[in-house]
Amino acid sequence: MDFLQHASLTTLFLYIAVICLWLPTPGFSPPLWLIIASLSGFAALLSGQMTLLGLGLAWIFLGAAYRFLQATRSAERTFIGVALGSLSLLLGAHLLPGFHNLKALDAVFVSADGLPFTMYLNLDKTLVALGILGWCVPRLTTLQAWRQMLAFLLPRAPLLLTPIFLLALLSGKIHWDPKLPSYTLLWALTNLLFVCTAEEAFFRGFLQRQLSLLWQNRPLPKLLPLALASFFYGLSHFAGGLLYVAFVTLAGLVYGWAYQKTNAIEASILLHFGLNLAHFLLFTYPSLP
Repeated sequence: MDFLQHASLTTLFLYIAVICLWLPTPGFSPPLWLIIASLSGFAALLSGQMTLLGLGLAWIFLGAAYRFLQATRSAERTFIGVALGSLSLLLGAHLLPGFHNLKALDAVFVSADGLPFTMYLNLDKTLVALGILGWCVPRLTTLQAWRQMLAFLLPRAPLLLTPIFLLALLSGKIHWDPKLPSYTLLWALTNLLFVCTAEEAFFRGFLQRQLSLLWQNRPLPKLLPLALASFFYGLSHFAGGLLYVAFVTLAGLVYGWAYQKTNAIEASILLHFGLNLAHFLLFTYPSLP
C-alpha cells in the first residue's frame, strides 16, 4: 500500500473511532473506539502522519484520561486533571511534536470574494475528542435520551444561532453567499467529527463540567463555569483577532448554555456544528478580507 492509501485509512479509521464513542459495545475491553483509533495510529505511522514520539504522546494522553476517570483522591485527581487539560490544549493547538497532519484543502476559495481556506485532517486534536469523551464525559446511550435532548435543542437552535449571524453580518466580515462546494461532505465530516467534537469535549465536557463540579457546593454564581469556559474558548482563537475572539466567545456561551441545560455534550456538539454548517453553506466562508 502506498502513502495515499495509508493516509486514507488513517482518516477513515479516525472517523469511525469517533463515531464508535456512541455505539453500544457491551463486553468490549478495551472499548471499540480505542481499537479503531489504534488502527488509525498504525496507518498514520506507515504514512508518516505520526512518528513513534507522537504515538507515545498519544498513549500518554489517553492514559491520563483513563487515570482521571479512576482517580479517587482529591490531590491525585487535581494533578491528573491539570496534566490532562494542559495536554488537551497542546494537542488542540498542534504544539506537541510527532504529528504531521495531512492537508486536505489547500488555500481554496470557498467563497469567491472570501479569504482562502486551508483544512487539515488533525490527528492530534481529534485525540482530545477520543480521550475526553471516551473516559471523562457521560454520553447519551439510549434513544429516549437522544429524543429528549433533540426535543429541547431543535426548536431553540434557530433562536440561539440567528443573533450570532446577525452580528457577524453587521460587522461586515461576512455576507449572504449560498453555495454547495464539491468538497462539502469532506468538510462536514471533518468539521463535525474532528473539530466540533474535540472542541466541545474539552471546553464544555471537561473544563465547564469540572468547574461546575468543583464549585457546586460554593456560594458562586452558577453561570461562572459557563462564562469562564466560554472566555477561554474564545481566547484559544486569538490568532483570528479580537473581533473573532468576541464572536467565538459569544458562540461558546450559546454552546455552553445548551450543555448546561441538557447535561448532554451532544447538544453543544450539534449546536456548534449547526452554526459552522450554516456559515459554510449560506455565508462568506471563512470571512471577507
